[in-house]
Amino acid sequence: MVRFEEDKLIIEINSPDPIDEWMQLQTEIYNLLRHQHEESTLQFNWIFLFLNELQPAYECAMRMNEE
Repeated sequence: MVRFEEDKLIIEINSPDPIDEWMQLQTEIYNLLRHQHEESTLQFNWIFLFLNELQPAYECAMRMNEE
């Protein structure tokens, strides 16, 4: 589910293992786009930058899970 607030958007997905599933999902999306980028003339740089911003460092993700 996506929720919008004044200065942010929040995506909520129920998961038994949210950190590992999120990291895996981001990796798979990145690999898919990278492969597509290599096969076409389209520019995906902005998508890569966006995905990079969504990907916390593993240590940071673990700290968020403790809160």
